[in-house]
Amino acid sequence: MISEGMDVARGRQISVLLHGQGQRLSALSSEGSGLLRALEQVWEGPDSEIFARDWSVAERQAHVCSDRLTTFADLLRRQADEQEGASEGEGLIPRSSPVDRAGAQDGEGGGGPKQKPDPKGMDDTPPEERIDGPLFTGEEGEPQIQPTDVQQGSLADCWFITSMQTVAASNPDLIEKNVTDNGDGTYTVTLYEDGEPVEYVVTPDFPATNGDPEFADNPGERELWPLLYEKAMAQHMGGSWEDMEYDTAERGIEAITGQEADTEGTGSGFLGLNPPPSSDEIRDILDNDGQVALSSHDDAGDRPAYQGEDGIVTDHIYWVSEVKDDGTLVLVNPHDPSEPAHEMSYDEYRENFTHITTSQP
Repeated sequence: MISEGMDVARGRQISVLLHGQGQRLSALSSEGSGLLRALEQVWEGPDSEIFARDWSVAERQAHVCSDRLTTFADLLRRQADEQEGASEGEGLIPRSSPVDRAGAQDGEGGGGPKQKPDPKGMDDTPPEERIDGPLFTGEEGEPQIQPTDVQQGSLADCWFITSMQTVAASNPDLIEKNVTDNGDGTYTVTLYEDGEPVEYVVTPDFPATNGDPEFADNPGERELWPLLYEKAMAQHMGGSWEDMEYDTAERGIEAITGQEADTEGTGSGFLGLNPPPSSDEIRDILDNDGQVALSSHDDAGDRPAYQGEDGIVTDHIYWVSEVKDDGTLVLVNPHDPSEPAHEMSYDEYRENFTHITTSQP
């Protein structure tokens, strides 16, 4: 945890180094996967299969570690910025960090509602305002919960916005069931930890400017459910809005649904073990009210799909809304769920995305 008296220049330097190490670890993991594919040609038998399974686990862990290093780097940079902006002689109050987060969740799990403190703000975040609006709206005969209800704000939490949108598309009744109006100005949102329900009591007070929410929002009639879910998740993650930045779709989907989610690399896998799901398997997951999310590359490189104003966004998470009869994947960018962002063949998706996260009831 960062304490007062930081050497700001050195703190920023270490932040850059940590960020570089995270990218390096991700690149090394991908390079290792390539080398192991070559190993398939010269090693067969049960020992090689055990090795392949162990490598698959290690490869996923390496990517998670890479994400964590990047998160720490961003946290350190923000702390340095705040330290520099603090008046001379004043200390900086440390915020919750990914290290604090694990301890903050000890003892949680099933049971009654958790009345936890509202998430702490960030220095450039406006004060909270009471936001009025319906919990849900919808046309007669249509689900009240729609992916277009959810709009991302200034938080770097596309992983959770994507998770809300894909669950809204696949299982809207679950979301409607898990957020309730208590009739006293508060709402109860049910999330899940290791498959067990955890209830959070939240108020409709959010960082906002003249009634315009700073973070998650609803672009239509200002339905409150996306805002309440994001606020409950910030409490679930440790109690700070900063805790919401930079995580995985796997974590978001599991927290919203209580289902186990699985993340695989988009390569073929060593010895063909743990390959990504086929286009038919992806279609089956969606047909079974499941969710599919895709993680883009950190670096666009020379990939044409990343070029131009409408290209794939780096270090971002998309979700799959449909697999067409010819195997084409229809991708949605959480920045604008009102229309598909890209349509790609199965091979194109594997070339342009690093990981696929799937979950189903």
